[in-house]
Amino acid sequence: MSHYKKNMWNLYIENKLDRNQQEELELHLYSCPQCLDDYMDMLEHVTLPTIKDPEQWTEEVMAQLPPQQLTKQSNKKKQLLLHYTIAAAATMVLMVSGIFQGVVNTEMQYDVLSNQEQPFSEKILDKISIVPLKEGKE
Repeated sequence: MSHYKKNMWNLYIENKLDRNQQEELELHLYSCPQCLDDYMDMLEHVTLPTIKDPEQWTEEVMAQLPPQQLTKQSNKKKQLLLHYTIAAAATMVLMVSGIFQGVVNTEMQYDVLSNQEQPFSEKILDKISIVPLKEGKE
């Protein structure tokens, strides 16, 4: 197996190779432990550039982003607000129309017709629980 020289790995690290050569070196790294060691040694000696003004750098990066990414987030917020508004409006319409009161009244009429004198707390528990409470049992 042929091995690549350290200067080739340096060019790879500095991104000075064309795409085909980069892919060839990447594939070679998977199969050659010696070249992987050379590559890792080269990475240890790489000095990263320092950012003198982080705020200016951030502004430059943000300016390079396409404006679509920012509008997608605001569209999601608008859509979410629209859904909440529709849900709130539907709830208000149902409350004003008395549909919720009709449900409560039907339950109350059923309780009156049954002529069972249950404590108020048991009536509430019967309405909210899945299994109704039986008299005499807790």
